[in-house]
Amino acid sequence: MNVTELARILRVTPKELHEKLPLIGFDIGQKAIKVDNKVAQRIIKEWTMLNRRLEFTQREEQKKNTDAGQEVEKKIINIPSHINVRDFASLANLPVSKILSVLMKNGIFASLNEKIDFDTASIIGSELGIDVQPVAEDDGSSQDAEENKLKVALGKETEVDLIARPPVIVIMGHVDHGKPNCWMRSEGPTWCPVKPAG
Repeated sequence: MNVTELARILRVTPKELHEKLPLIGFDIGQKAIKVDNKVAQRIIKEWTMLNRRLEFTQREEQKKNTDAGQEVEKKIINIPSHINVRDFASLANLPVSKILSVLMKNGIFASLNEKIDFDTASIIGSELGIDVQPVAEDDGSSQDAEENKLKVALGKETEVDLIARPPVIVIMGHVDHGKPNCWMRSEGPTWCPVKPAG
């Protein structure tokens, strides 16, 4: 088979074919014009798989070179003991879909409004290269302060200042829209699915 014909079948240029074939295990020579038919059929049959394998190894080499060339700095985020998925994604500066996919990989099916605990968030963070640290929480002192504000506000109220208000009454009822297949009988209204005989 002619090399240009093989290249056309594989949808690559002849130059690209000459460059890739030695990398995937077929050394036909750089100046070859023809390829044995059996070898050509094998190349056609295994081309997509071999091409994917070559691309994968090239990506892995690029990752190694990138990782070796520069230290990857971990992002640090502080989160409370419970946080919903959307807020975690915004703190991590990542799309919510990325967080949800990592959760699904770990067997946790959550919605974007669902809360996750700190341990789950730290596992997600470790997979995404994020250092998750807990927020220093004050042992309920802010809640005590809120309760104290409420008590002080209620303590200032006197019965003289209070205004009597009428109760709020809501009338709820049922609207009968009727049924299209119902008929009146002589004994009175009766609901029936079909018109009675006679």
